[in-house]
Amino acid sequence: MEEVVGSTPISSTRVPNAQRLQKATRYPPAWVVRIAISAFFLSAVLALPVRIAAREKPEVWMPDVLVLIHVSGTVDSVSFTYASAVERARAERHLQSLLAETRWTATTTTITDGPPTEIDGTPMTSVEFSTVGAVALDAGGLLLEPIIKAFKDLERIGVIYVISAPFSFRGLGDYENQHVRIAFRHGADTYEYSVTIKDADFETLGLPFLQPETAAHTDDPGNKSSPPQVFKVAAVLILALLAAAFAYLVARRISRA
Repeated sequence: MEEVVGSTPISSTRVPNAQRLQKATRYPPAWVVRIAISAFFLSAVLALPVRIAAREKPEVWMPDVLVLIHVSGTVDSVSFTYASAVERARAERHLQSLLAETRWTATTTTITDGPPTEIDGTPMTSVEFSTVGAVALDAGGLLLEPIIKAFKDLERIGVIYVISAPFSFRGLGDYENQHVRIAFRHGADTYEYSVTIKDADFETLGLPFLQPETAAHTDDPGNKSSPPQVFKVAAVLILALLAAAFAYLVARRISRA
């Protein structure tokens, strides 16, 4: 069931599918978004391992909600899809919270329940809308904290940006503090965050908009010094091996002489 609903502000004008399929399309058709979302959830169901941290064992990471932002440089499309069906009132609360936190303006908003966005017979609720300027393309970073705050009542939040416009990414990578654990990966035009809420009792997270020049933040101070220590040990071992090899070659020459 698909219904067009109002938000602040809302335009009920829909864009024809034929125009949305062209290269100059401002955002992809709804069925493309749904297929992409279904594929993401299906990959999790099929036990695609995601390593949340290097010291942990691989585990299947299944988001409670997946937020997909497609950026074209003109009109952008945003959708969020739950892992199952949820009450309409809850979806609308999340929508209003997302708009308030990100300061996006939604148009052409739809809430969909059930087919074709479903896996293994489980219906999933999805909310879609279009907006302008979801990403400041010249800034290098991506909005993450406002999205986390909007959905912090859920334990696992997936955020995927697909950017079909010139963009030089310098945004936040892996990150962890007492409230959240964030794993990051990216492709050519996709930037994916897997966010696990450890403690939802926060008003703000203070996440860096751009990646700090130092190593990824962690609450464990031992991790900050461990990479340099590893490199030092490796350098010493390499030098020792080179010295041993040199001594061996010299000894052979002396013995032959």
